[in-house]
Amino acid sequence: MNKSLPFILLICISAISVKAFEELHKTNRQRLMNQVTDGVILIPSTKDLNNWGSDKNFLYLAGFNASGCILALIPNGDKNVILFINDNAKRSIPKDCSLETQPLSKLADFLKNWTKIYLPINRINEINDLLGSINIFKDIENISNITPTIYNQRLGKSEEEVELIENAIKITGTALTEAFKQCKTGSTELDIFALTEYQAAKKQVKTSFSQTASGPNSTNVHFGHSERAMKSKETIVFDLGVYYKNYTSDISRTFPVDGKFTKEQKQIYSVVLKAQKVGISLMNPNASYDNAEKKVTDELIKGLFELGLMTDSTSMWQKEFYIQHGFSHGIGLDVHDIYSYFKNQPNKKFIMGMVYTMEPGLYFPEDMIKSIPERLKGKVTEEEFNLFTQKIGANYKKYINIGVRIEDDILITKEGNRNLSIVIPKEIEDIEKIIQ
Repeated sequence: MNKSLPFILLICISAISVKAFEELHKTNRQRLMNQVTDGVILIPSTKDLNNWGSDKNFLYLAGFNASGCILALIPNGDKNVILFINDNAKRSIPKDCSLETQPLSKLADFLKNWTKIYLPINRINEINDLLGSINIFKDIENISNITPTIYNQRLGKSEEEVELIENAIKITGTALTEAFKQCKTGSTELDIFALTEYQAAKKQVKTSFSQTASGPNSTNVHFGHSERAMKSKETIVFDLGVYYKNYTSDISRTFPVDGKFTKEQKQIYSVVLKAQKVGISLMNPNASYDNAEKKVTDELIKGLFELGLMTDSTSMWQKEFYIQHGFSHGIGLDVHDIYSYFKNQPNKKFIMGMVYTMEPGLYFPEDMIKSIPERLKGKVTEEEFNLFTQKIGANYKKYINIGVRIEDDILITKEGNRNLSIVIPKEIEDIEKIIQ
């Protein structure tokens, strides 16, 4: 049996007990404290968790988020953890919270016992504002930034974190396979979007990201959904993630409306799928992240050149003409988990325990060959661009309004990697079987 077809596995969600969930965050806190031999660690709660890239460190260590909280971790104290809270926090912290709490007003006196503090440097003003604009750190001699230490710890997921992500992936898979079956002429993107939201709600979870884009909309990388009715012989790009106990999935699949890929859609889909498989094969411990991205790009360019869509496979601007986004990012507490921090590191390498996506895509909007795209201005002359479009124009028109993206969530293991979303169909024949 094809590995992408046992859909029954998608609904087998492993139960996570309250105690196990508490132990996960207790372990997260202890791992952090083991890296600090003196002083106290302060972690403020996050104002708005709904924004991508918002600080999830409090959530990672406490297991919940509530406004008006500061978590104090004392590596060598009799009490390892104290949660300082204001009146607003009292109403929003979980009823089953087992952490010792003290009024936020006592934090200033508490800090008089310490000469060294570890905290997120970029949030000092936010902490002071929370305390009524009092600079409680003015007499502290030694303040260190704890953020890089937490981020490095969060890069490698524990077995318990991976289990939570896998549960999110299973729910996502169920929602997607139900949506696939409804990809019919006349259905609207909104209809399908609502179906995926319903499937998530049935499991009492929320979506972290949702894209349902058909036809010309499928060529817009960041499109969400609309009331547009889908037409026969179009592709529809799904990009969906759900939060399960704070941890998210992020899966993309491309399906043909009415269940049958056209010849041209198969050609583009095959190029993207082959590139994705190349990328996944390179996601191994200590392997170069940048090399994986380069090899994926090379595979896409090779396919485009063979289809007559490029005149020079070494041209940087022609590569940028087609390659509109990166291919890999972390997932965890965020859809793009601590992405900027890792992305800016020199000599980036995959490490054991990482859960990273692999998501190449190709998009063919109708107007992309009419004039120089904004992202290429200054990189190519009008004369060069016009000559390029004259040579590839006839071939490009075959693929107008086709968008394809394929995304899986990959765990880096000691032996190599494991595709956590392998059961969600992506082979052409499997996709066509589902819809038909």
